[in-house]
Amino acid sequence: PTTQPGEPEPAPEVNEGPVQIGDKMIQFVDKDKNPIPPPPDVDILMSELKETMAAGNYTVAEQKVEQLFQHPFLTLEQREEVLHLNADLMFAMYHNDLNTNYEKIVSSAIEAMNANPDSPRNATALLRLGYVNLRTNNLNEAQAYFNMLRRQFPMDEHIPLTYYYWGEYYYDRGDMLQAAYQFQYVV
Repeated sequence: PTTQPGEPEPAPEVNEGPVQIGDKMIQFVDKDKNPIPPPPDVDILMSELKETMAAGNYTVAEQKVEQLFQHPFLTLEQREEVLHLNADLMFAMYHNDLNTNYEKIVSSAIEAMNANPDSPRNATALLRLGYVNLRTNNLNEAQAYFNMLRRQFPMDEHIPLTYYYWGEYYYDRGDMLQAAYQFQYVV
């Protein structure tokens, strides 16, 4: 049935019956064994998470990340993607105050990398770890992460940024010779 202008839309039907998952029928129940709707589709939640992050709605994005972490059917590949998206989210939320939020940013990136040490997504995490450490004056750690990026992902498009960030670091401190030396790798 259609609604007339000004009438509220009817509530969507909620399927509280069993659902087909793979070759099994599964009935979701609450703690009292009452039927409840199945969890939302992982792909839909992932899409919503990316949309909310792109829109800068970080509070909703955090909720989506939590929903995904709690999802009973999250595959290892999907979990890895959620961990990297969470690291992106932590950086987006807290990049303006790296000293105060250092632990949140760094731990989320390391957790994402640990999910799959061979993931190509780790290049971005290594770049971010190097950048955060450079901006918080942890120079040895910054150099180590940038070196890991260059060694593990020698063809990655982000490698020039490692030199740019060092150049920026030296330029901000008035060391024009070192800044020029770093910037030459970018040009």
